[in-house]
Amino acid sequence: MTNYEIVDNFLDANVFLKIKNEILDFPYFPWFLNNSVSGQKSNDGIYFTHIFLNDFEINSEKINILNPIIDKLQFKKLIRIKANLYPKTDQLKIHNSHIDFNVPHIGCILYLNTNDGKTIINDEVEIDSIENRMLFFEPHVPHKSTTCTTKDYRSNINFNYF
Repeated sequence: MTNYEIVDNFLDANVFLKIKNEILDFPYFPWFLNNSVSGQKSNDGIYFTHIFLNDFEINSEKINILNPIIDKLQFKKLIRIKANLYPKTDQLKIHNSHIDFNVPHIGCILYLNTNDGKTIINDEVEIDSIENRMLFFEPHVPHKSTTCTTKDYRSNINFNYF
């Protein structure tokens, strides 16, 4: 059994649009190329990331953009916050399964744009990418992402915490 919860319209519309615009519409927002989506040395595609926080340490001066989300989450300790941007592909590409960290913890994904991409949890559940949707799930359970075919890119922000 896969445990997850979906919260649509997670943020107030104006707050969400401000975050989305500062990340996706700001021409100087720094994105970094990754040669493997699942973190494995396999050919499962490329994507771009921005690490706001990693190993409990702030990694980006842009972290304040996320304060409305951070304020809303109930956590003891943030492990990582990472924005993802998957380029459009001609056919939907399903990436390899992975776990975020090999310890029980909580995760959530805020989807920044609506498209036909998905998050697939434990090969059981497919969650559609709908902007301002928050998916709460157990990221130590195998899960995978996909590309999209209906927009130029698929983008989301992944939070891992205790």
